[in-house]
Amino acid sequence: MLNRILKPEVAWPAAVILLLCVGIGSALAVLLFSRADGGAEVLSDYYRKGLAWDSTAQVRSAAGRFGWTIDLVPADSTDGSGMRAVRIEITDSTDHPVADLVIDVEVSRPHLAAPVGHATAMAHVQPGTYVAWLPVREIGVWDFEVRGRNGPTPFTARFRREILR
Repeated sequence: MLNRILKPEVAWPAAVILLLCVGIGSALAVLLFSRADGGAEVLSDYYRKGLAWDSTAQVRSAAGRFGWTIDLVPADSTDGSGMRAVRIEITDSTDHPVADLVIDVEVSRPHLAAPVGHATAMAHVQPGTYVAWLPVREIGVWDFEVRGRNGPTPFTARFRREILR
């Protein structure tokens, strides 16, 4: 039955052309989807950041040397202006809250080089609990960097959280 619809001298070249078109179409689709959100970006000053890796690692480990536990919890939803509350809880090695710190929080997307937002966390009603309002409007994976000082010693902590709504 197929022999009557398509002759072999037409069917085989048509099949090869169809396979080539599918390959080219899928490659174009991958290219289009990979560029839809701007694609991955190169970090600015990546060379300087690489040279400063030892001091950066020392600052990142400072909270551990203090014996602190730092936790970051984004709110489930945004307010009317698209800002989301991010709660930072800091306790010491005896599980007591660490109060009277000045904390800055920076939020970014993993695929973007520049940060999306930055805010200073305000002390909350409870000691050791700080709240920052950040522009985390979209669902997906977000990176949060908490920076502060304990006297003269700076500390920092990084968190990756998935925002589901």
